[in-house]
Amino acid sequence: MIKYISVQQSDDKLLGIHSMGHESNGSLAHWGPGVRNFFILHYVMEGKGYFNGSLVTKGNGFLICPNKLHEYHSDDNDPWKYFWIIFEGTQAVKLLNNIGMIATPHIFSYSFGEKLINYINQLFSENNYIVTDLFGQGCFFILMSYHKESMVKLKKISNREQHVQNAVEFMKSNYHRRLKISDVSKHIFLNSQYMYNLFMEYIGISPKEYLNMLRIENACELLKSNCLSMSQIAESVGYSDSLQFSKFFKSQKGISPQEYRRLNDF
Repeated sequence: MIKYISVQQSDDKLLGIHSMGHESNGSLAHWGPGVRNFFILHYVMEGKGYFNGSLVTKGNGFLICPNKLHEYHSDDNDPWKYFWIIFEGTQAVKLLNNIGMIATPHIFSYSFGEKLINYINQLFSENNYIVTDLFGQGCFFILMSYHKESMVKLKKISNREQHVQNAVEFMKSNYHRRLKISDVSKHIFLNSQYMYNLFMEYIGISPKEYLNMLRIENACELLKSNCLSMSQIAESVGYSDSLQFSKFFKSQKGISPQEYRRLNDF
């Protein structure tokens, strides 16, 4: 039995979701050899079958790519139960790469079977036959988040490295504020000296140097716009006035922000 949801189409060329569905008896799942115009992700939850001649069973999935020859069929005696989603767009390859999936037809493994089944049950219990483009994109991003969470669990980073990641993320989100290194260490509940030691071990520079690097990189980007004044740029990277910002910038780059803008012809 097939349960099928269509997605309303929009003018979004970055990511378009066409449809998604769940097949609880895949005995008729035979297709190809041939090509499709879209990406299709299949997640096999029960049974077995073959994709391009290779076995695909529970906990496996396969990716179909636009204009790439492929063939698949379910086993007659132990047919698949599977979920699929059809999508396209220039952002699709980037999103697949972000979860470690190459954009070429292939078989992959996934470890979130129970979570996927619960989501499918919820999705199809609402008796939606057609949904908005944003709803469709939301479904796709939920799938991508499942893959990403699995990647993080597999990586099994140490607590020490996790502390550094937490500090880095906090700095990236707050460098535009009057942020001090003591604020960072308090946020992640670490002694400042211990945090310093971790940064030197994992990044090779101190927390203060890393924060300065973030501010300088973003200041240089903002200087590319002649629409922004020096005081606006200063405020955007965590400095209360343009003079203070100018002194900081010159200490890091060797020239003033005005000279940097002029020399680079922004």
